[in-house]
Amino acid sequence: MTEDAADALTPEALTARLRQAEATILDQAREIAELRDQLADATFAEELRQALVRMGAAGQLTAPVAH
Repeated sequence: MTEDAADALTPEALTARLRQAEATILDQAREIAELRDQLADATFAEELRQALVRMGAAGQLTAPVAH
């Protein structure tokens, strides 16, 4: 084993790599949560748009009522 490879296996080096991996996992978890929130917002907006389109179409199809 080379000296560089042996240095990479020291407890300090492994601890540093573990902390970096944990930080990456936390960053990814935050990003996933943010993307899920955006997806929920986009889904709601699409459902609202479809409801408004249906309401507009229904208004076009109904005959005016004389009072």
